[in-house]
Amino acid sequence: MKNTIIFFALFLAVAPTGCNLKPKDDGQQPQAKNKPAPPPTVEAVALLREYGENNVRADQKYKGRLVRVHGQVTGFLGKSVLVEHAPAITSFLTNRNDISKLDKGRDYTFEGTVSIGNAGGVWLKNAKVIGE
Repeated sequence: MKNTIIFFALFLAVAPTGCNLKPKDDGQQPQAKNKPAPPPTVEAVALLREYGENNVRADQKYKGRLVRVHGQVTGFLGKSVLVEHAPAITSFLTNRNDISKLDKGRDYTFEGTVSIGNAGGVWLKNAKVIGE
């Protein structure tokens, strides 16, 4: 009987702490997950200048990387948008409907991966319009 009382007393002492499964409310909001930093933004004219001056060095810096390019739309060709003039940045948009929202002569920012670059121009693949 004495053992039963000791066991019962221990059970009562331990049970309340083990059964409290609710997290403690300390009044703090849950922390947001860290968002990755946006890719670097470069002016179209500056990007073209870098490729014109030294395409090997520019490839080391940009090729295969996600970048944002800001510049003036100068023309359209299928799913691609020409930004600036000769040489041009050719943005191959993943969503063809985005082209219908663009106006020739206006500035936009495009985000895409640099796939080809030389003194004749730069290609952005899988591009999307980020804003004006």
